[in-house]
Amino acid sequence: MKTLADFKRKLVVGAKLDCTYHQAFGGRDEEGQPIWIDENKGIRKLSTVQTNSFAFETVKKNGELSESWCDMPSAKLSIIKENSITILVKDLRNVFGMVGKGNPQYDNAPLIPILTYFLT
Repeated sequence: MKTLADFKRKLVVGAKLDCTYHQAFGGRDEEGQPIWIDENKGIRKLSTVQTNSFAFETVKKNGELSESWCDMPSAKLSIIKENSITILVKDLRNVFGMVGKGNPQYDNAPLIPILTYFLT
């Protein structure tokens, strides 16, 4: 895969993706600052694929089946590698005040990885 379009073509109902969540809370350091860690969410099967989103078949703690949805990222918020896509978001952990365009902290916030999906 080289582009977002390549990733979209590989998304078909029944395909399996391994998911890593990059912003899981991992406790606090000695100064009380949060520690963010990667958390493997396991391999899940795609249950629904749309042009602008996709859903995974998810088993809740009580055993019920449900769907976990993910919006399709834009190309500028994606890092595509051979068999994976990493979705980026603005790092708003240190943004105060209005969260939106016009706030210099928001406008200049760096992009950080939130999710990575690996095609299996």
